[in-house]
Amino acid sequence: MPVTQTEIQRLAFIKYLHRLGDEQTKMSEPLCSISILSYHDSVELFLGLITDKLSITKTTPHFIDYWDLIGKKSVPSYRLSHKNEMSRLNKNRVQLKHYGIYPSKLAIDEAKIFLNLFFEENTKLIFGLDYSQISLVDLVTFESTKNFRNNSLLGS
Repeated sequence: MPVTQTEIQRLAFIKYLHRLGDEQTKMSEPLCSISILSYHDSVELFLGLITDKLSITKTTPHFIDYWDLIGKKSVPSYRLSHKNEMSRLNKNRVQLKHYGIYPSKLAIDEAKIFLNLFFEENTKLIFGLDYSQISLVDLVTFESTKNFRNNSLLGS
């Protein structure tokens, strides 16, 4: 199933949130904790994009239920990776957002590592794309601007 331009734009926005989280991890404690919220949002948007792409109807599943939902309802059956690590991310998010409990720096660093792996593996699995090749330029809506930037990079 080919990837649409809308899906590419959504992936670029997801990558933007992911990279924003990476930048937030560099802040001092407890400010670096906000990265957990950006990370979680990027994963949740990615999971929503997958269900849209695979035409999986969802009735507001809990975050971790996406893994089973996608695995059971997709043909062929896709097994998303890093369910346990994303479950820990979700728990850290709930602790921060609903109870004001800051995640440890170790938990933040771990989330950063596993998010990279999660996106690299699952973008290839579902979309057939290398995550590293997704560019924020794909968010640019004006073709002439996008082409100007691409031509400048190519030395034209």
